[in-house]
Amino acid sequence: MLVMGVLARVGLFSVVLLLILAVFLTSSLTLALSTCVVREVNMYLLAVGGSRGSYRGVATLLKAGLIPGDGTIYLSIDPLSELDMQSSLKIASLIASFITGFDLSNYSVLVRIQSNTPIVGGPSAGAALTTALIALFSNSTLNESVVVTGMIMPDTLVGPVGGIPEKLEAAASVGAKMMVIPAGQRISVSLKTGSQVDVVKAGESLGVVVVEASTIYDILKYFGVSVSLPENPNVSLGTEVLNAFKSVADGYRSEYDSLYFNVSNDFSSYSSFLRGAGVSNDVARFLNYSRTSALRGEEAYVSRNYYAAASDYFGALIYVWTAKFVIDMVVRDRSWADILGFVGEEVSNASEYFNSLVSRVRSENMGVSSLSVLVELAGRVYESSAYLSRLSSVRTPTINNVYEAAYTYMRARSVYGWGTLYQVLESPDLSVDTSSLRAGTEVLLSFSRASVTYLQSLMGSSVDISELTNYLDVAESLLSRGGLNNTLVSLNLALKASSYASIKTHLSFEVNTSLLVSRLSSAARQYVGLAESLGVKPVVSLVYLERGLSLVGVDDGSAAYFLDQAILNSMWYLILSRSRIPLNLTEVPSSTPEPGWGLRGYETTWYYVLAVVVVSAVSGALLGYLSGRKSSRV
Repeated sequence: MLVMGVLARVGLFSVVLLLILAVFLTSSLTLALSTCVVREVNMYLLAVGGSRGSYRGVATLLKAGLIPGDGTIYLSIDPLSELDMQSSLKIASLIASFITGFDLSNYSVLVRIQSNTPIVGGPSAGAALTTALIALFSNSTLNESVVVTGMIMPDTLVGPVGGIPEKLEAAASVGAKMMVIPAGQRISVSLKTGSQVDVVKAGESLGVVVVEASTIYDILKYFGVSVSLPENPNVSLGTEVLNAFKSVADGYRSEYDSLYFNVSNDFSSYSSFLRGAGVSNDVARFLNYSRTSALRGEEAYVSRNYYAAASDYFGALIYVWTAKFVIDMVVRDRSWADILGFVGEEVSNASEYFNSLVSRVRSENMGVSSLSVLVELAGRVYESSAYLSRLSSVRTPTINNVYEAAYTYMRARSVYGWGTLYQVLESPDLSVDTSSLRAGTEVLLSFSRASVTYLQSLMGSSVDISELTNYLDVAESLLSRGGLNNTLVSLNLALKASSYASIKTHLSFEVNTSLLVSRLSSAARQYVGLAESLGVKPVVSLVYLERGLSLVGVDDGSAAYFLDQAILNSMWYLILSRSRIPLNLTEVPSSTPEPGWGLRGYETTWYYVLAVVVVSAVSGALLGYLSGRKSSRV
């Protein structure tokens, strides 16, 4: 009766008009809502579900969409994720926006992961997240027959993961034809059986080709995304930088020759006295160490590798100063307090010098090259101050304490050499906004913390993470205090912790250390070349590259660390200079619709509800209007 009444009041023509208008509005609104998603990417993540003794591989669905926005990253996981997923997603977005050159500041990213596992851990999904976002930002199509597992480190290296045999089975279950794994993990341990598995051979039986990747660029190649690094770049330090390090090396060489001569004479003259005190062997050992380091430094000097030469002579001086302090304490009754006073004066002078350099930074933007050197200076000042503070509580020093005092003294003195380099580079190249500097440091710290935690979860008590944890605790504390000085120290510690975590993780799984160093050497050259091609003189990266190469075959563990630092510094400062840091990551509860999801492959019910509500409201208004006009005529 109500409908008939309405028809009688407004007439058939008005109702038909309303129906046409309703259909038009519904279609238009649905189309407008669907076009909110600029583009989207779907791919599988590989995870491990179950519990001890019943582990199984699980393929989970990752859906990523891009909409107009403000740089916010929306993350929805069913079930909810651990914090390391958020850290991985932040790093993935930074790396993806940098590699593609995509400005995320005017867009938001929608990431949804539907998982059958109780909890989705982030680090092992990092490589897949980064790949998906690179495809999303570059509007590239991914090869759907390819899947990947691996951490993504802040330097874009692919980090090792567990459960690869189980993940291989999951890959086969969704029809994957190729599975990309971290380099060096062909032989992996099955979580189910505890036995070692050759996953390449296992893949053959399942119809899956298993390939290894060292960097995100390797992964992209297998997915059919065309992004590459410079091939065989010719990278070198400029003349001014070479001269600066040559000057440092010259000073250390001269000091070493003189000091070694005097200390050696003292050792010969007071040998019986030193034997009676029980320190003769220690002094002899330090003198031998110093000689070995000096000879290596001389080889580097002759080869014009001046930073490596300065570093080796720096090490030689630490050893010979240690020998001198021991002789002085035993033979000349020099007190421990006097030695600490001598060291403390040098630390104080270095700190004042560093503060004077920072006080000259007036702009909100800082050149990348000069910033990277300031960060190195900040780390040296902090480290020498921290060592001195710890040594000040020592009442009866050991030989190791005396060595630490010598190290602290030389570490403080190294500030001046790097300060000379800073003054050479003080003119800006690419710049970094100071607010981005702080935000970027927060992201790096967040990921470094997750990486350290993940390392411990993989290795248990077999790896000591206390030093890394301390770095991160101090870095977070300093960053919370504010100020440029504290931010510089915090970034230095974050970079250091990240590299240590990366290398410790790699070395924990890598069977062939020399192969790891070889891959790092190649990647470091490419990343330094990339930085140069983008307008930055990556001085810190270049000196770390030089130092790392000089240690290959001598100390591969240290070589790996320095090479990783070369990669990390190249990438991170470029990311800071070219990206607005997207820190606003919102995790959406699985029961809540994600904001802005498009219509293809996502939840769409709420769009239709909204459309119906809008159309109903408009129809009601028109109906009321027409009814009112009809009544007024009567």
